[in-house]
Amino acid sequence: DKIIAIDGEGVRRKEAVDISMLLARKSKQTERKITVLRDTKAERTPVAGLASSMPVQAPTDFDANNATPGTRIDIFAPPGKLGVVLDVPPEGGTAYVKSFNDTCPIKDQIRQGDKII
Repeated sequence: DKIIAIDGEGVRRKEAVDISMLLARKSKQTERKITVLRDTKAERTPVAGLASSMPVQAPTDFDANNATPGTRIDIFAPPGKLGVVLDVPPEGGTAYVKSFNDTCPIKDQIRQGDKII
């Protein structure tokens, strides 16, 4: 899965810290739109730095049976902190969702290991 935009702004060339700052700057907005290119395959590819590559439950409104690989979905995040931790593999490369807090309001929609492209 790949996070491709925040409020329509592409995040392809941004570092994890820049994306975190972008989300923080927008934290008082009524909502923030996070656009994800969702891979609907059942298997998850292990990501460097993650303790587990177990699948994470897809959002309840996302029907993997009727989706094609690469389905684009929008996640609408409420105002305030999201509790999402972004990181970059030690050897460099694509930023990804390392973890999220139990109180994360979008935890049922975002997945551990989502890459930021």
